Amino acid sequence: MKHWILSREGSLSIILVIWLFNSCVLKLKYASLVDIFKNYFSCFKDKEGHLLIAPLLNYMILPILLAGIIARENPISETIQNILTVLISILTSMLFALLTTIIQMKAKIKEDLDYYSIEANTSKQALIETYYIVMFEITMCVSVLILCLVNLFTGQLSWVFSFLIYACSFLVIFNLLVVVKRIFRVIDTDMNK
Repeated sequence: MKHWILSREGSLSIILVIWLFNSCVLKLKYASLVDIFKNYFSCFKDKEGHLLIAPLLNYMILPILLAGIIARENPISETIQNILTVLISILTSMLFALLTTIIQMKAKIKEDLDYYSIEANTSKQALIETYYIVMFEITMCVSVLILCLVNLFTGQLSWVFSFLIYACSFLVIFNLLVVVKRIFRVIDTDMNK
């Protein structure tokens, strides 16, 4: 028992149990991601509040399926993991900068009296949804970094870690397309004004 507790797997298991206990039993909300995921999924609902299947398929299911296929065929190597860590770190800082831009764009729309009400509502909604998606993307980026660090700590490049790292990475990449489209919608509305 003492050897298991001191092993990598034992230490990680204890950390996971403590985290789950604090989150589920004690209901600590300091690092709760529930709101981020709820708001992210709200971006893929129609006006009646029903979840749309096509966007969910494109931006959630396909990246996860792709991650499963690639993880099975080509488990993550240390080289890929190092490259991903650098790219995700850069992307995370870029996404935080984008949050500042989104807030500034929303403030500009509020202040600009020349915006027609329909254009303003469309732009505000696109910015709110973009904010939710960027927050989801940041969460996925941080998850990739944590998984890479844990993988580095354990020294085992398992299929599970490969799948989780690939899944989070592909979720980030696929959802970047949504961010680009929504930012395009706001800027296009502004340019054609």
